[in-house]
Amino acid sequence: MKEFFKSDVFLKIALITGFIALLLIFFSSSAKSQQETSKNSETEQRLITMISALCEGDVPEVMIKTDKDDFTVLGVGIIIKSAEDPVIKEKILELTSKVLDVSPARICITT
Repeated sequence: MKEFFKSDVFLKIALITGFIALLLIFFSSSAKSQQETSKNSETEQRLITMISALCEGDVPEVMIKTDKDDFTVLGVGIIIKSAEDPVIKEKILELTSKVLDVSPARICITT
């Protein structure tokens, strides 16, 4: 038995097993980040649709940053040309705050 652990065959088996374990870890974490990204993208798309309707077709760029739990919104960034008008900017701020249930202080709207 001691000879088996010292042999090249054991070394090769250990290396292959370790490599497979690393691949499995890599692919499982990669799939998790894709799920998180798709959840954020879905929410961002819905917000883009609502803001576009509010701004008569002007399409914004939206980025939502969430905590690790994906339920706590840490911040929202919105870039839209219509935000030059303070009334429109306030309406976008109010809409975003209500839809995402986040404080207006965590929302940044710029042109």
